[in-house]
Parts: sequence; C-alpha cells; structure tokens
Amino acid sequence: MRKLFPIMLLLFSCITDKPDRPLEQAVVIFDKAKLLTSTALVTTSLRELKLGEEVEILERQTVNQREYVRVRYKPVGEDFLEGWLEGRQVLSKRLLSESRKLAEESSSIQVQARGRTKDKLKLRLSPSRDSEVLTLLPASTEVDILERVRTERIVDTGERRFDRWYKVRLGNEYLTRAGWLYADSVEIKAPEAIAALPGGSRRIAAWVPFGSVIDDQTGREEYHYIILDKFTFSRDEEIDFDRLYVVIWDNKIHGYGSIYVESGLRGIYPVDFNKQKGILVLKLIDKKTSQVVPVTYLLAKDPKTDRYYVKKIK
Repeated sequence: MRKLFPIMLLLFSCITDKPDRPLEQAVVIFDKAKLLTSTALVTTSLRELKLGEEVEILERQTVNQREYVRVRYKPVGEDFLEGWLEGRQVLSKRLLSESRKLAEESSSIQVQARGRTKDKLKLRLSPSRDSEVLTLLPASTEVDILERVRTERIVDTGERRFDRWYKVRLGNEYLTRAGWLYADSVEIKAPEAIAALPGGSRRIAAWVPFGSVIDDQTGREEYHYIILDKFTFSRDEEIDFDRLYVVIWDNKIHGYGSIYVESGLRGIYPVDFNKQKGILVLKLIDKKTSQVVPVTYLLAKDPKTDRYYVKKIK
C-alpha cells in the first residue's frame, strides 16, 4: 500500500476543479497526443487525446529544447484533468481560425504544382520568418502549391536578402488546411510522365492537365499538359516561369509531342485554366512597364483534324 500511495497522489493531483485561468483555448492537431503527468524524461501517460479535442492552455515551458504546455482537459462525464502535452501537438483556436480563413480565401485558386517538404518544416500563418507557427510538418509531407511571394529582410550586416515563400494547401487529414512554407525547403514534384520533358537545363514550375486519351498499345489513360517552366540558372527571382510549353499524348509515337511553345515570358503564380471553355490566363510582367497584366490563350480542338491547337487571344 505504501508503494501505491505516491502514484495515487500523483494521479489525484492531476484532477482539478478548474482553479487556474487559462492562457488560451486550444485544439489537438495530432491524430493522437498523450497527456502526461510531467515534462520529465520518465513520465506517466494519463490519457490519449485525439485530433480535434479541445483543451485549455495554462502554462508553457521549454524543457531540453522542446516546448511543452500544461493543459486542462474535460472528458465527457468526468472531472477536469490537468497534464502536459508537447507544444507542437496543440494549436490555439485563434490560429486555427486564421488558418481556416486563409484556406477559405484561397479556395478559388487552382493548384499550381505539387510539392514535398525536404525535411521537417514549420507551416506559418504568413510569409515571414517571424510569423506564428501553425504546425510542424514531417519530412516528405505532400502539399498543393497555390502562390509564391518574395519577402525582404535585413541581415546583421545590413544587407538586403530575399526569402521565397509558398502558400500551400494541405490534405483533409490536417485541421490546419492552409499556410505558408519556406520555398527553398519544398521540392516540386511534377508527374513522372512529364518531369523530364523540359530538359536538364529547365525546371517545371507549374502544370495543368487538360484532356486525355487511351494509349492503344498499353491501354493506359495518358493526359495532355500545359507546362510552365523556367531556366534552371535564371537570375530573375521575381518570376515563377519564363516559358509556356503545351504537350499532348500522341498515339502514333506513344509519347508526348509539343503543340505550342512560347519563350521569353516573365510569368508569376497563380495560373488559371477553365477546362470547360479551354481558356488559359497567365499573369505576365510587362517588360516595358513592369506591370502585371493578364494574357489569355485558347486551347481547343480543330473540328476538321480533331487536333488540339493553342491561340493567344489577348
């Protein structure tokens, strides 16, 4: 009985009648999060909390370079329970609301490219190194890239430096559906079928499938693509792409053939394509005025030849 007394005392000390005023309301953003009795290396799990469950943050501590929060949790039909969670496992309701607002504002933006995080990466509320962190994404997390911006910062030497940021959309498994990622830590992953088409000196920045055919040899469905790419060693940091490259799958050669190429562009995200009307709108920086202007293209099939063509209409 003497051995059980310290353990019982520890567990009862985690039950509270809610005396402390919370710092903020928060939500669990991990699938599973263990509510711990302490921040010590050897500790006891009180309960496993699930994605979306709500807690009150009472205190924040950093232990061994890891952030912890002391929280109060109210199980259904039970007394309030207090314990510790890792800081990365919860997000304040305020930030969750801001992230959802960002996702809603971006809902009409078409996906420009698919990306994958190169390492663990902080998803931020705005494109800044000082912005609040929404969550820490694991390495190899796949994201939808929607936009890109450049932000200026001044380093200790007084020099101006620029950071590139992607606005991204996450999968349905995340409560934080949108945010900003440091672009240099995100690898763009083009579909394997077109990844090598631009050649070794160019990198794909965006792509849009616009139709498909069944290959009569393999029986596979093969997509046609609008590709926006950029010279790998370009020094023009303002733009996302400098070439429009449209390819279709040709059953005669069982491979891709180009039907339109336009180089020397200064284009930026986002690209918009209306599949029903075949209207492609690119945002291009005018070389004379430096103003961003929309340029429209028509992608259509010639009824006589049943072949796709591209025409710049304004």
